[in-house]
Amino acid sequence: MTRKKWALGVSGCFFWSSILLAHALDPGAAPGKNFDLSSYRLQTFDRKLQVLQVQSIDSYQDPFFFTDPVTGEMIFRVPSGAGHTAHSKYPRVELRQISSWFMTMNPSKPHVQTVKLRVVNEPARGGLIFAQIHGEETGGSEALKLRWRQGTIEVGFKEHYGDEESRTVMLKGLSLGDTITCRITVLNADLTVEVESGTASSKKTLHYDLPSWRDIPLYFKVGVYSQDDQADSSYSSAAVLELTNSH
Repeated sequence: MTRKKWALGVSGCFFWSSILLAHALDPGAAPGKNFDLSSYRLQTFDRKLQVLQVQSIDSYQDPFFFTDPVTGEMIFRVPSGAGHTAHSKYPRVELRQISSWFMTMNPSKPHVQTVKLRVVNEPARGGLIFAQIHGEETGGSEALKLRWRQGTIEVGFKEHYGDEESRTVMLKGLSLGDTITCRITVLNADLTVEVESGTASSKKTLHYDLPSWRDIPLYFKVGVYSQDDQADSSYSSAAVLELTNSH
């Protein structure tokens, strides 16, 4: 479903990597035509701002998930205080992997997700989360959250399933619209997060308690998970230039 007339442009000036130049984004195509989204499904909103799950997103667009009509970037837009799932009070528009994976020793390949994006708008309060490793279990299975708040990127990490989240600053002093590249790698029980923006970069390796996580199905997420639950007329948005995952 294509609704270009609802789209909100968030164009900006930036230099694309050689990878992006080899695969230019088409401003006239749905996100699923510019990016390989075959391994993801979408959580978005309906016209009443209630949660809507979309399984087939190859040609899908709506006012909250769409292609920027100038740049071709994939846009996630979240009104503050919109509908939320049963286990959260915060609204989101996110892609999540359809197939889950497990944290194991000596896997044949690492689990990797790379995203290049720009945070374009942040909510009036609370910041936002733009990438996650999440589990199928309730009660604390968010293994990783990449957080943005007022130009600071933090890693939220849980060594054990159900732990309180510990947070580490990766980069700070960024501006809305800056291009950010994030690479998340899980190999054995080690998590490596690499973040780069302009000339600034940071790399952090953390260690999970494998027995705590071994039996929990995990999946990558990317998009905008607003941390503002108030209907204060603000909204969050991010523009994705590149997205890949491998296992």
